[in-house]
Amino acid sequence: AIPTNPSLSNPIATPDETTTYTLIATTSACVDTLVQQVSVHTLDAQTSGDTIICTLGTATLSVNVNASDKDEIEWSEDIDFQTIITRNTASIQVSPPTSSTYYARVTTGLCTTVFSFNVTIDIPTIYESPDFLQCFEDYVELDVSCTGGIPPYHYQWQLSDGSI
Repeated sequence: AIPTNPSLSNPIATPDETTTYTLIATTSACVDTLVQQVSVHTLDAQTSGDTIICTLGTATLSVNVNASDKDEIEWSEDIDFQTIITRNTASIQVSPPTSSTYYARVTTGLCTTVFSFNVTIDIPTIYESPDFLQCFEDYVELDVSCTGGIPPYHYQWQLSDGSI
């Protein structure tokens, strides 16, 4: 990446990969050259990513870091890590009462990376038809509709004693 203002003595550079910069400093009579390499270290990690659970469910969140100089992993519900859930474990299990976001802060050598994990609670709402009064050997169409949650919806009717 090209520095923000290459005519300054101290420009800002944000390279995506290891980059070599060359500075040519001149006066009215002299020229000098300086070569400066900026090494960019990337964090090679795989995460469990976002997940969807049912009410009262449990989600396992994980971050697998492929680095020999891994110093620390911290887990928090706060993006600013004011409250730490646990340290130095690659995975945690969470059972949030509502949809929540969790964060893992991984420090390797001189670099720190924060990963976010959204845990969504899937809560479908069922709308049912009213109770029926029927005559013997008549039929009744039972009817419900669902909204919310994550479709498609699957239905399984059974008698109150649990039989199908």
